[in-house]
Amino acid sequence: MSMEKFKKSGEKEMYRRREGRKNVVIWILSTVLLFLVGCSSVFFLNSFVTNQKIEEVKKQINQLDVFTRQTAMKVEDYLRDRGIGLAYMEMLKKHGSLKYYSHEELQAVISVLCMADRQWRDELRGASYWIGKIEYESLGNPTFVNKYSGAMGLTCWMSYTARKILREFQLPYDKKFIFNPETHLKGSFWWASQELSFWQTKGIEDYSSLRWHLLASWDWGSINVERRFYRYGNKVKGEIPKETRDYIVNVLDKISYWEERIDFWSSYEENRVQEVIK
Repeated sequence: MSMEKFKKSGEKEMYRRREGRKNVVIWILSTVLLFLVGCSSVFFLNSFVTNQKIEEVKKQINQLDVFTRQTAMKVEDYLRDRGIGLAYMEMLKKHGSLKYYSHEELQAVISVLCMADRQWRDELRGASYWIGKIEYESLGNPTFVNKYSGAMGLTCWMSYTARKILREFQLPYDKKFIFNPETHLKGSFWWASQELSFWQTKGIEDYSSLRWHLLASWDWGSINVERRFYRYGNKVKGEIPKETRDYIVNVLDKISYWEERIDFWSSYEENRVQEVIK
């Protein structure tokens, strides 16, 4: 082999060795880089999954908290509704008036009372207002007729009031509607809502005063109470007939009594509820 060819073959060998070392370095760097990228990806993924799990747990806790509050409210409403129904049945049983109701009518009346309780829990003390008023007016007899005044039904509608309420409900003046306990109660609720709105526009905001004006308007007549109010203002309580003042005191006493009975039946043991419905 000539000297020139020998040099050329040596150069080629050195070149191959350099390229080989370079490839090894590149491979090592690539491996390290891939390892680092992989580690960072795993760390990020783990962090993301962990954060996601934390958020899911938080969400579940919030949902459980909301569910617990809603469940508590539902239980409270159920117990309150049960107390209202049992208190009303106690009142009917006390006066022998349960016989005037069909099963459907009794259920409808209790349902309407529960509705009124939610609507007027503050202003009128809810269902206790209506149970107390019904007991005083008619002893719970939906076909009651006052032999002195001619007032009819559960809350004792006078003829004028009956015509006004039935007209609002687009019903003819017919005693079958006046003596229907569900229709009668809904009509009385409508009248009460109108009167409450009126007295509130006159600046009567205190709940006890609202109840007083509502009962005075029912017993003595809305027009009479309004006239006295315009003349005497807040001193109107001393300017109405004694009969109406006595009526208000008696009904308010019954309202307080039935509020206590509703609370009693709301917390009564389930297995002893049969005492009132037998």
